[in-house]
Amino acid sequence: MSMKALEWAMYDVPAEMTKGSLLRILLALADHADTEGRGAFPSQKRLCALTGYSRRTIQHGLHDLEASGLIVKGDQRLTEHYGRHRPIVWNLSMEDFRGAKTAPLKKERIRGAAYYAPKQPRGAIRGAKNSR
Repeated sequence: MSMKALEWAMYDVPAEMTKGSLLRILLALADHADTEGRGAFPSQKRLCALTGYSRRTIQHGLHDLEASGLIVKGDQRLTEHYGRHRPIVWNLSMEDFRGAKTAPLKKERIRGAAYYAPKQPRGAIRGAKNSR
């Protein structure tokens, strides 16, 4: 389970890309992926149990997620130990679809070095005389 993959599926993927059952299927895949979004291989039967959807809905959902570019087929060698009936390995395309989340801080130059300075100093300065 990867919290990073789950956060990507919840917050970075636009809602219009995961309408209806697609979000639950994507979340189930993200729950099985590693921190980089790779190596998720739950079977369709497992996805049916996790989401409550029919096998046909799962198949259509995986196809739609792949067509939209949210998931891609991964390294199928991860499931070699399963024998003949192996599940498909999926990788999440963990890109930031929304762009920058916050505005950049204002840079100030002091003595040739760039750093991010707060707008106003906080607290009292030791040894400073009262200017009244």
